Amino acid sequence: CIRRDGQKSPGDEKPLTFASPAAVVTEAENLGAQLQTIGSRDPAWQLEQLQKIETWLHQKTKWANDGSISLALARAYWEALNYTDALRWYEHALAEDPASVTLNDIEKLANLTSRACVDLWKKKEGGSDAELSRRLNKALKYLAWINKKMPFTAEGNSARAKSRISERWSLVGSTYKRKAWISSDEKTMCQAVKEMKANYEEARKALKDDPAAYPILNILMASLVENWVIKGASRTSQDFNKDLAAVKAFLAGASKTDLDFWTEIMSVDCQLFEYLVEKTWPTPSAETSRNKTR
Repeated sequence: CIRRDGQKSPGDEKPLTFASPAAVVTEAENLGAQLQTIGSRDPAWQLEQLQKIETWLHQKTKWANDGSISLALARAYWEALNYTDALRWYEHALAEDPASVTLNDIEKLANLTSRACVDLWKKKEGGSDAELSRRLNKALKYLAWINKKMPFTAEGNSARAKSRISERWSLVGSTYKRKAWISSDEKTMCQAVKEMKANYEEARKALKDDPAAYPILNILMASLVENWVIKGASRTSQDFNKDLAAVKAFLAGASKTDLDFWTEIMSVDCQLFEYLVEKTWPTPSAETSRNKTR
């Protein structure tokens, strides 16, 4: 049995064994709960247990195709930030037991699919541009399907609902951002940047008067790329600096009360944008533009 504190018991551990699929799910969910709150501690032990569960499941063919088990493993790997294995198990659950997959799971699957495309592109392991584009389009289809099944208006009007709607728009925006990132065709890249910007603008609008640092920073990135490569883009450095000032003011306040990882990251992004806005370039090629965004 897995200890809830995630530590090994003294002596040799007994081999994992389970009496039912529900027992497997419980173990995976326990590991996921530990990983969710593990903080800066090493998750190696939890990951080892997940791998042992997988090894054991290979001996139980029918159980390996159980949707609840696949989802429990996918969610646990997600908490461990092990996106490759999370994607593998989400895809397995969708293929073998689609009825068990929730809308939230589909959102994660779309996010993981687009992340995986960038990882494969970086490693030059993703095949042709056409194959990577096909995968990214699949992620966009997942998100479009969710929006059809659960329109944005169904989220409600509460503060939490506004945040949730903004997150959904941002997820679409981030998928187009990754499409722009890996596209070798300039026309495709420019169109993806336009779609990225449009979706992040919707994410910003959804928050209304609330702080919207993350969408604004992505809108600024898209606008910079447009200025570099798209004819007719006319945003000025004053426009950028105005939005940057608003984001910096929000982050300065947030860092005093709740300094977290993402606040730190966005603060660094602000410094990057200040540097980029201050520089004057000749009109760069699309390839140069993509390199600057990385």
